Amino acid sequence: MGNKYVSVGLKVALAAASGFCSWLVCWNTPLNADERFYGLPALLFAAGVLFPYVRRDRFLWYRCLGLITISVISYYCAMNIALGGWGAFGPGQENLVTGSLVGATIVLTGARLLIPLKHSVELVVTGLVAAIIGGIGFVLVADDRVYLAFVLWHSVMTLAIYSAETWPLPIGGTR
Repeated sequence: MGNKYVSVGLKVALAAASGFCSWLVCWNTPLNADERFYGLPALLFAAGVLFPYVRRDRFLWYRCLGLITISVISYYCAMNIALGGWGAFGPGQENLVTGSLVGATIVLTGARLLIPLKHSVELVVTGLVAAIIGGIGFVLVADDRVYLAFVLWHSVMTLAIYSAETWPLPIGGTR
């Protein structure tokens, strides 16, 4: 399952770096208002959060392309909801949490199928918790510190995947 030699600390560091770089692309360039460039932050998310879990086999490149595609769809949907589009609740902070939940659902479902991840129930539980924490992060940060919310979101998604995949075995049972 992925690269078992990459520690959780390194995975979180990669995720945090990809979150910061996504913020740089999203909020500090003229690209932030252009939906055609949603692929760049999605690529950064896939590279920093999902790629460390990908199985190294003959389908590696196909899996990576699929994860980038799923990340683009996730980011596009999350941003449209978070910014009040698509008939969401209208302008408001609840859109940030809702967008986070939708984005996490899309990306973790895709990751479950493409990486592939083994533990669906655990992924749902950890992913839900991570999506709520990440969404609340966007609600709580001031506009001049949005980079912290991006770093948090990427990091908690990595921890959700890691936790789901290393979930303890039931006592006396096997998987």
